Amino acid sequence: MFEDRIDYFILAYESQNFSIAAAHIPMSPQGFSKAIRNLERQLGVTLFALDADGQRRPTPYADRFYEYAQAVQQERRALQHSFDEITRKGAVELQVASSLGVAGLIGKSLRTAFARRCPEVRLTVIEMTDEDCERFVHEERYRCGLLVSPARGDMAFREAYRTNVCLWVHRGNPLFDCERLLLDDLVGQSIAMPGHGYKCYRRLVERMEDAGLALPDIVERSEIMWIYEEVARGRALGFCLPYMERLAAFSHNDAVRAIPVEGSRWASASPIPANRPPAPMRPSSRNAWWRAYGAWMRGALRAALLARPAAGGGAPNGNRAATPATPSVGASLRGGLLRLRGRRSRSSYPGSSRRRRPGRPLGRRP
Repeated sequence: MFEDRIDYFILAYESQNFSIAAAHIPMSPQGFSKAIRNLERQLGVTLFALDADGQRRPTPYADRFYEYAQAVQQERRALQHSFDEITRKGAVELQVASSLGVAGLIGKSLRTAFARRCPEVRLTVIEMTDEDCERFVHEERYRCGLLVSPARGDMAFREAYRTNVCLWVHRGNPLFDCERLLLDDLVGQSIAMPGHGYKCYRRLVERMEDAGLALPDIVERSEIMWIYEEVARGRALGFCLPYMERLAAFSHNDAVRAIPVEGSRWASASPIPANRPPAPMRPSSRNAWWRAYGAWMRGALRAALLARPAAGGGAPNGNRAATPATPSVGASLRGGLLRLRGRRSRSSYPGSSRRRRPGRPLGRRP
C-alpha cells in the first residue's frame, strides 16, 4: 500500500541506515530495501544513493518527497484522530499541535505533569512544521498548541521560552574558534537547517536580505540527526539550540561545537485558543475539557519547562565580545509563561467550583 511505503520512506530518511529503519517496523532489511526500491520505481526517481564512503544518503528527490510524505502523514493522523473522536464520543482528549522540536525541548515531563494534574484526560501531542502548526491552530483543528513565536498577527499567544540560535561548526572551519557568529560570517558558507515551512529559515533569509548580504547555501534538513551529520562530515554549518549540544548523541564529538549567532533568537509560545471546547460534548465531558485546558495552560506546561536544565551560552575567549548567557528556563518563564495564569479566578472557567479568596494573589501559596 502506498501509505505504508510512505511510512517506510520516512523511517529510512530519518534513520542512519536501512537496517535501523527496518528494525522499527519490524521487518527484514532485505524486505525493507525492496519496499524502498518499489517506491522509487513507482515514483520514477532515485531517493537514496551511495556516497563515496558507501553510505546511503538522500537525494534531492528524497528531500522534496520527505516534505510531501510528512504532510500526508500529518493529514492521515488528523483524520484518524477525527475518527477516534467519533468513536469515543463522550471520552475526553486534549490534542496539542506542536512545531517540530518544541515538544522535544520540553521532554517527557510534559505528559507526566499533565497526567498528574488531569488524569481523566488523555494528552496527545502531534508534531508538524511551524507553518502547519500555526495554520491548524488558527483553523481550530487543534485547540492548544506549542508554536515557534512570533505567531501570525491575528493570533493571541503567550511566549513561554526564549533562547539563542546557535550553529554547529566543525573544527576544520575557520569559524570554529569564534565565540559568536555575525551575519557577515555566514556569507559563502553552507548551512544545514530546516527549510521552507520553518520560521528559522524565513528569519535567516529576511535578516540576510535586510543586511544586503548574499544568502548562504541552504541544505534543507528537518531532522536534527541529518543536520549534525552534515556538520560532522565537514560539509556545512548546522542549525541547533544550546540545549542540543548537551544531548548524549552530540556531546561526545570535540570536533564540533555550537556557537551563538549574533542577534538570532528562537522562542516557543502557546496560543490562547477560543474560549470554548470542541462541540458537541456532554456536560461532564465539557467540564473535563475545561479542567484539561486549565491544567495545560497554567500548570502542566509550566511544570514541564521548569524541569528542564538551564540552557547556557558560551564563555568568552577574547576573540570577540561574548554573547550573554541564555537565561535558564525558569528565569525565562518568570517573564513570560507565568503570565498564562492571567487575572481571572479559577471559578471563571466552566466546570470549576474552586473560588479565589479575596485579597489573595492568584496562583500564590501562603
